[in-house]
Amino acid sequence: MHQLKILRGGQLSSIQDAGRPGFQALGVTPGGALDTVALRVGNWLVGNAGHQAAIEITWAGPRIGCTEDTLIAATGAAAELSCAGVPVPGWRPVWIRKGGVLEIGQVTEGARLYLCVQGGIDTPAVLGGLGTDLRNRFGGHAGRALIRGDVLALGAQQESYPRLHARLTDTHGDFAAPPWQVSMWRDSGVPNAAPLRLLTGPHQSRLGPKDLAALHGASFRVLPQSDRQALRLQGPALTLRSCRYPSAGVCRGVMQLPPDGNPILLLADHQTTGGYPVIGVTAGVEGTRLAQLRPGDAVRFVPCGLAQAQQLLRERERRLLIIKHELAWRAAQG
Repeated sequence: MHQLKILRGGQLSSIQDAGRPGFQALGVTPGGALDTVALRVGNWLVGNAGHQAAIEITWAGPRIGCTEDTLIAATGAAAELSCAGVPVPGWRPVWIRKGGVLEIGQVTEGARLYLCVQGGIDTPAVLGGLGTDLRNRFGGHAGRALIRGDVLALGAQQESYPRLHARLTDTHGDFAAPPWQVSMWRDSGVPNAAPLRLLTGPHQSRLGPKDLAALHGASFRVLPQSDRQALRLQGPALTLRSCRYPSAGVCRGVMQLPPDGNPILLLADHQTTGGYPVIGVTAGVEGTRLAQLRPGDAVRFVPCGLAQAQQLLRERERRLLIIKHELAWRAAQG
């Protein structure tokens, strides 16, 4: 049986997939991988469907043993990866030999790394999702982060890379990888230092001229209190003119403004409803950049219209489709 053995849990490693949308009315957050692009590309690299469950690794990674020859791909943040002391490349399929141990050290750029394996992580579905809801303690592996001694079953090993497998396993060493890889790229199509694109929220009109100028021009810093639920920002304190607002449903990317004037950007594990005013929503293509922000990083925001955000999202999906088809072709070629 194909399994992964967790020999060291890392700082925060959990099973995540595409989430469990559709249950917010029952108080269940959608959850899922924070960097959905890294999850999808990583799964395609190993011949899986893009939504299959993988290990999301934050800050410092685990040590993982493979009970059989296992096809893996590490995507998302850059990190110290090695097998038997030899560096393992990211953003490409890699065969880890039976008995091989994958060492994942500190994340060196970005915040979250995704370890995808052929067949996906095989965990029981809860409300249609395989991922871990860390706040509510269900799903994934025992509803918690991975720890030493955990054993993860893998799904059925597909024959989508037969020629590649035959060629690589004829070589010597603890692992082997093809010479090609998917280039690391940001799904927003802009440099990391560029402002994040922000749509107008229902309460943004309650900001005064100076506060609105600060929202769209000042620099905000990511606080250490940030987690999978939200990014907490600190910058010039923003003040809303007096207004009444009811608690309402929220979604990923929403920017709330609590009484202290420092914005909060909601992520995958966001609450289902919120009572703070909503002054903006980040464009959908900014998801990868939000997922990879670290405490201390500085961010700025720039206004974005709905039509522009939709066009950017369509362009991202077009580029992802090209990557998906290219990977399928390479798998067939071996």
